[in-house]
Amino acid sequence: MTTGTLERIGMLALGAHGEAPRPVALTGVRVAAELRDLAARVTLTQTFRNTEQVPIEALYCFPLEEGSTVCAMSVRTAGRTLVAVAE
Repeated sequence: MTTGTLERIGMLALGAHGEAPRPVALTGVRVAAELRDLAARVTLTQTFRNTEQVPIEALYCFPLEEGSTVCAMSVRTAGRTLVAVAE
């Protein structure tokens, strides 16, 4: 991890008019892991809350260690679920 990376982990509300991105409140974390032979399957669930009075445009940042793979990702927001497809 490079210097300054820790400040950019999680959900960031993108600033308008050149303002710096600001963190979105992390309100919960759940981790489940399953070991299979020499590999682990880890499910990370994070809950963020927009405390702004208006909708925000946000960026999600999560660094992975070398050799890690993202198999699936979904986001629930505003009553909808967005599912990423890994091919």
